[in-house]
Formats: sequence, structure tokens, C-alpha cells
Amino acid sequence: MLNTFSKYLFLLLSVVMIRQSFAQTDSSAVQLPNPEVVEKIVEYDEEQGKYVVKEKIGSEEIKPTEELSFEDFWADKNKEAEKDYWKEKSNEGKQTEAEFKDTEEVIDDGLNSIFGTNFVEIKPQGAAELIFG
Repeated sequence: MLNTFSKYLFLLLSVVMIRQSFAQTDSSAVQLPNPEVVEKIVEYDEEQGKYVVKEKIGSEEIKPTEELSFEDFWADKNKEAEKDYWKEKSNEGKQTEAEFKDTEEVIDDGLNSIFGTNFVEIKPQGAAELIFG
């Protein structure tokens, strides 16, 4: 009984882990931006009612021509705009290196005056418990 249960449990966990690894493949892929020499050309074809997107370096096309409907083209544009917006928002509170060094010096001076040293050692202690079920 226990042996059969452990086989099913192992099989179930294997399937879950495989699904997660395949699901993470797309989201963890590295997407590098196009170099500046890549020219993206977007034209509207009135006859077909579609946007034609081409990417070229010089006169050579580097990707197959992509045809998008009005809805798909603007959905992609909105997705890009939203991504840029959140990237800008996430960078708002970040300090530059010079600002960080100024803050670090103030903290160092404060620690020296209070503790007599600017070295602080943090030792995490404790335990974490995971409960399944």
C-alpha cells in the first residue's frame, strides 16, 4: 500500500515539476533589444487593411515580413507602451551611484559616532517551517 502510494506521489510530483519547467521556458528566455542598426519599417496596406512590419539592416531583410491586423498591431503597441511605463516607474526611486555614495558616507559617520565602528554583522537565526496539506 505504502509502496504504491509513494509511486503515485513520485509520478505526480514529476509531472508537476516537468510542467513548471516547460512553463518557465518562455518567461525566463533572455530577450535582448535590437541593435541600433536594425531599422523597423511599419507600413499600412489599405487594400488588405493590415499593417506590414519589416526589419532591415541596410537593404537586407533580417526577419520575414509580418502582417498584422489593426487590432493585433495596436494591442502590441499598447503592450510595449505599458511595459515602458512600468519600467520607467520602477526606475523612479532608484538612486544613482553618486547619490548612493553620499548616503553611504552619512551612514558610516553615524555608525562611527554611535557604535565606534562602521562594521555591523548580521547573523540570521531561526527556522522556517513548511507545512503541506
